[in-house]
Amino acid sequence: MKRWMLNLLSILVTLLLTNACDKQEDKIVLTEEGKEWVAALKDACDDGKANACMDLGLTSLVQEDSDRKKEREYFTKACDGGIGKACAILAMMWNDGVGGEKDPSKSNQLIQRACDLGDSESCSGGSQ
Repeated sequence: MKRWMLNLLSILVTLLLTNACDKQEDKIVLTEEGKEWVAALKDACDDGKANACMDLGLTSLVQEDSDRKKEREYFTKACDGGIGKACAILAMMWNDGVGGEKDPSKSNQLIQRACDLGDSESCSGGSQ
């Protein structure tokens, strides 16, 4: 399993174990505790902490009513902050037009950046 998928699963399990989210009618929804956690992540992301932006993007991905445009912004901040996997996820979003326009050229640039930042799956072409 790819590392970013493991990170996503880890965040989901953490959310469930800390009562930060709940499954309702086949949807993942944030509890009040989860909303506080997300607010803290947003503050940290706004303060330039790339890891918080990455976690915020991944947390948003598991929510049914997530804002894909916002996710793209979170992954952009994380990628700009030097997180290769965020660049790879962002590349997939640009390639498929998730959360905004579709731009395969931009996607290719992001895959190269992800590789340059040490995301080995991107170097081997495994992210697309």
